[in-house]
Amino acid sequence: MSRQSSLLVLRGVWLGLLVWPYAVASGMPRPLLLAMLPAVLALLAGPGVPRYLLRWAASLLLGLAAALPTLLPSQILKVLLAGGPHVIAVTVTGLLLWLTSLLGWQVFGEATARSRLVWLWLMGTLVLALNRRIWAIGADLPTLLFLGLGVLLLAIGGDEERVPWSAVPLGLIPLVGLVLIAFWPQSPTLTVPTPGSVVRGLAGLRIAVSGAALPQKVNVNQPVALSPAPLLVVRGAPHPAYWQEATFDTFNGVDWLEPPGPREALAAHSLPSPLWTPETTKLPLSLWHITVQEVLPGSVTPLVYTGTPIGLTVEATATGGTFLPAAHALLLPGTTSYTWQLSVPSESSSLLPSASFLPTGEAPAQDLAVPEALRRELLPLAERLKRGGGGPWALATRIREYLDTHEVYNPAFVPSRHGDPIGRFLLRSHEGYCDQFSTAFVMLARLDGLPARWVVGFAPGVWDATAKTETLRAEDAHSWAQIDVAPYGWIRIDPTPAGGIPATPKPSTSRGAAAARQSGPSAWLAVLGLLLLLVAASLWRLLSRRSGQAWRLVRIERQLGRLAHGRCEGRPTWREQVLSLPRAAQDAAWPALEVLEAAHYGKVPPETAQLHEAEEALRKAKRAMRDIAG
Repeated sequence: MSRQSSLLVLRGVWLGLLVWPYAVASGMPRPLLLAMLPAVLALLAGPGVPRYLLRWAASLLLGLAAALPTLLPSQILKVLLAGGPHVIAVTVTGLLLWLTSLLGWQVFGEATARSRLVWLWLMGTLVLALNRRIWAIGADLPTLLFLGLGVLLLAIGGDEERVPWSAVPLGLIPLVGLVLIAFWPQSPTLTVPTPGSVVRGLAGLRIAVSGAALPQKVNVNQPVALSPAPLLVVRGAPHPAYWQEATFDTFNGVDWLEPPGPREALAAHSLPSPLWTPETTKLPLSLWHITVQEVLPGSVTPLVYTGTPIGLTVEATATGGTFLPAAHALLLPGTTSYTWQLSVPSESSSLLPSASFLPTGEAPAQDLAVPEALRRELLPLAERLKRGGGGPWALATRIREYLDTHEVYNPAFVPSRHGDPIGRFLLRSHEGYCDQFSTAFVMLARLDGLPARWVVGFAPGVWDATAKTETLRAEDAHSWAQIDVAPYGWIRIDPTPAGGIPATPKPSTSRGAAAARQSGPSAWLAVLGLLLLLVAASLWRLLSRRSGQAWRLVRIERQLGRLAHGRCEGRPTWREQVLSLPRAAQDAAWPALEVLEAAHYGKVPPETAQLHEAEEALRKAKRAMRDIAG
């Protein structure tokens, strides 16, 4: 690959870094493919109709593969029926980004001059920084890579045109943007969810896509990426619900560990009924018959449920299913649709305030265990929370209210990779997402003698009251807690702010409205803003070449006029001005005369190198005039 081709591919990767965060924020199934589009266009660059058609075909294929959940004709209809409005919204956003990439490549692909590279470097960095601040589109890594690759291109870039001095102070702007991204704390007013939003979490999503086995440990000290991509559609539930996948009992300070116990291999026809003994008793029960359909087969392996599963019918299941009684989890890889018969308790019953603590020694030890280092750190806080008295429900409510008033819910929070995440969350940083809130709740409850465990799954998704369907998206993955109280057993409690089911769920007025809530305005606005910006940059590119040449020609004409000032009468032509100069200055200035006459009378505008030669010729003529005068 030649040096010119290598630089072209580098500029393609550079533009891809600018597109990358918007592809992720818009919920596209395969955002990296769209970010690779400019680099692919660079690899296929070249003259001729075959290469032109190949570039269009490759770009369109990459755009569709990035935006559509599946390219299989047999699956597209099923996907549209399961989550049609959202799929259409994401696809349209992906095609807008595809068009943006094509327009952007018209600018970035020909940015060989250092001056143009400087302006693209400034523009791209500011766009990434402002969109993160205004629309909360996380772009830390792309911005750092965009800055670094931009510096590399400036160091080895194409022609010898000098960077204008006016660009030097503006070089500080991307550094200011980087400081804003890296160190400016998020405003609580921007990070606390609005009433219509749903809490987000990473742990549940990791469980959902973990394959045929639960991960041996789930880390609560990781950044979370939000995506509105639909995973499941639940039909037949009377109202929105929490959909459970697994429970965890053992926490080592950083990770929740897979519960010990048997792992039973089974197939759909050999499931025990019920799967396990009901863990909630003496509360009003209702019987639900619900069907869960995967938007893309194989996207979610653990079966989701609420309450206690009684019966299960599976449409299609591959061999190799696993039942984990200790984790209350059932994993059936290859399942596309299944129907549950569920016994669902009324956990909002007024009976809960009358609950009492379990007798000493009755609660399993693992449901009261706290890592020793965390115990020493949190015990003073736990003791203060216990002083309010009352039963276990009053204590749990007091802990939840403490977290609600002293910690900030921030889905964009990036935890430190070192140290104790829960102690830091409660005592120092005071911000986190659902994994930190729910884990902190479990630890404080256990320190106060209240058995508690950690649960992962999905929070209530997008509810359509007319069709009685609930769409669970990747961003609805969630974690919460359960407490064990007498005589009712395990009761769900969600300590994350705004994490509970609304008392009166707001139904969607139309399928279009549901799609709008799923995709959200942020990604649309950011994509449209980036598109308009690159359209403007494309127009600027088309106009700047002639306008830049025009200004340089005017400057050449004025310099020639100053050299011939006082030597000609009236309004002399360019040729007359040159002929009025001394012989040595005439010979030096003659290339400038040829450029001016060719630009004015010729059909082909002068090239950049010719303009540079004309400017250098006038400088030589000026020196010759000084030598003659001296």
